[in-house]
Amino acid sequence: MVGISLFAPTSAIAACKPGGTPTYQDVTGIAVRRCGTVGFIYDTWVTSDGYLVFHGVDNTPVKGYYDGYDGRVLFAKLLRTLQDEDFFSIRLKPSPTLYVDGFCETIHVMRCGVVTSVGGLSAGVLPFEADLKDAQTLRFDALVSKMQTAIFAWPWNNEHAYPPTPAPSRTDADSRQFRFGFAQGEMGPR
Repeated sequence: MVGISLFAPTSAIAACKPGGTPTYQDVTGIAVRRCGTVGFIYDTWVTSDGYLVFHGVDNTPVKGYYDGYDGRVLFAKLLRTLQDEDFFSIRLKPSPTLYVDGFCETIHVMRCGVVTSVGGLSAGVLPFEADLKDAQTLRFDALVSKMQTAIFAWPWNNEHAYPPTPAPSRTDADSRQFRFGFAQGEMGPR
């Protein structure tokens, strides 16, 4: 009975009113991305209403594209981890060294319609590389690892095949008929 109260959407809206103090209960979306030249490469998105997506590319125990609407328990686990580790207090420092290539780890959290992104990488997605020796970076890396444990333990069972690559002879108009329906899990010709 306690777990069911975590999913009640009414409490998530109250603090998002103008002048309200945002809380972790205001979080409606969590995304985790981890990549590297030899490390895990995946993206995950989970929303408070249970929609989830996982895209495992390389060096992951789960490979492929998965989505579904049964992710409320995973969302609650990830949200609890964010709260336990005080995600919104993490402040990464830029590295004194410029890296040519390396890892990337990012967590994006949507709260009250605003996305807060924390991460470090050397692939140009964020404006700086995080200082790998800083305590905040080590704390963030541990947070990503904890979230990754929950993500990989999830029973990803709704795999989709990628749409075929259009033949080179197809015209631009033909290729526009292909769409990638991220929100609905549809792929292929329309």
